[in-house]
Amino acid sequence: MSENRDRLDALASLLDGLGTSYERDGEAIRFRLGYPGGEAIPVVIQPEGVGLVATGLLGSVGEDTTSALEAVDAWNAPNTEETLPFRPKVSLRDDPPLLLAETILPPALDRDELISVLAHLRDCAITFAGETRALSPEALFDLGNAAYEAFQRAGSLDALNTAIDAWRALLDLTPREDENWPGRASNLGTAFQLRYRATKDRDDLEEAIQLHTEALDATEPGTADWAMYASNLGNDLRLRYEATTDSGDLEEAIRHHTEALGASERGSADWAMYANNLGNDYLTRNQASGDRDDLDEAIRLHGEALGATERGSASWAGRANNLGNDHFRRYEATKNPGDLEEAIRLHTEALGATERGSADWATIANNLGNDLQPRYEASKDRADLEEAIRLHGEALGATERGSANWAMYASNLGNDHQLRYQATGNRGDLDDAIRFHREALDATERGSASWAGRASNLGNDLQTRYEASKDRADLD
Repeated sequence: MSENRDRLDALASLLDGLGTSYERDGEAIRFRLGYPGGEAIPVVIQPEGVGLVATGLLGSVGEDTTSALEAVDAWNAPNTEETLPFRPKVSLRDDPPLLLAETILPPALDRDELISVLAHLRDCAITFAGETRALSPEALFDLGNAAYEAFQRAGSLDALNTAIDAWRALLDLTPREDENWPGRASNLGTAFQLRYRATKDRDDLEEAIQLHTEALDATEPGTADWAMYASNLGNDLRLRYEATTDSGDLEEAIRHHTEALGASERGSADWAMYANNLGNDYLTRNQASGDRDDLDEAIRLHGEALGATERGSASWAGRANNLGNDHFRRYEATKNPGDLEEAIRLHTEALGATERGSADWATIANNLGNDLQPRYEASKDRADLEEAIRLHGEALGATERGSANWAMYASNLGNDHQLRYQATGNRGDLDDAIRFHREALDATERGSASWAGRASNLGNDLQTRYEASKDRADLD
């Protein structure tokens, strides 16, 4: 078809613009795509039906076809509705079976979209490299780094698992006396910590604590690497405190973060990171004890960390969000409107500096919505309530349904609708409050810290509706 020939012509022009060498073979374009940890991937793009299909050859599966098929199914399961990323598949028609990845190209592909398509193919190849080839230590190092970067870009747990597998294999090949051993142990520990954050598997957190402890013990105290490993271990211990409420872990986190901060040059990027981490510790301790000195210390440290961070950098928005959270918490304790206004300002600026629709964006949008609720309750300015509803709704829409954050955002949105019902008497808002509070409760583990509050919210909604309608079903 002439349409497909035109699209191949346009694709060839884009590849020329990227400096990518290719061959034009009749109705197909062929080129090779390099990636860390393996040989270049042969790619062919050719017409199929009314579109163009891109196929990458990731490698030969070898003897363990079953494992490869299971890995492919695990990758594809959550992506049934998406054209991208590339879908891997095992081609059993070939001997030995081949691992392929395919996607349908967008109809009007531009330069940025082509770069994105090729990045998806690299991520797919990185994730499945272990299914197709044995890797040298150098390739394991490159593969782990590339998989970790893929995880940071897209949040893919498959990519993080690949980084863990590659870095664990690399650490197994590294002698303890090798100067690279502490750094590699620390990298692996950080990957386990990130997987714990995603899955809440305590075994991963314990693995992170062990690796970061061993990396710290193997490093000269007071050095830059020692400070980094101490900070990593402090983060692990705060996470374990949050899971167990063992105050000993939190005190140890404060000690490690204080020592990391003391070993760093004031105002440096590392210093700002360690100050932010220590501020997180003090905020956590304030949440447990209510000690205002801890909250004031969190505000001081988070403020200094933000002041030492380049505005617009990847870290700036997160640190502005943290400082906003501190001010909001102090407002809750003191009812000082200045703290509430500062929280709103910081969360607004952090939201504007964060990629829309990302997990961080949803978190900050939710926080800003939380700020606007009490300002509405104090002023009765309906614009604040409408904005809270919008922000909480968008945060909910950008979050995986059923996750812990999704349940929290749904609960907050239910609170907004309950407030609007109280202002207007509109039954639709009360019904929405019931729906969101019920969905939040259903997504919350029974007996958890949040469950009782969410059950109470739903009960209050149903009581209110019964009083309006006298429908006995609401009482049941």
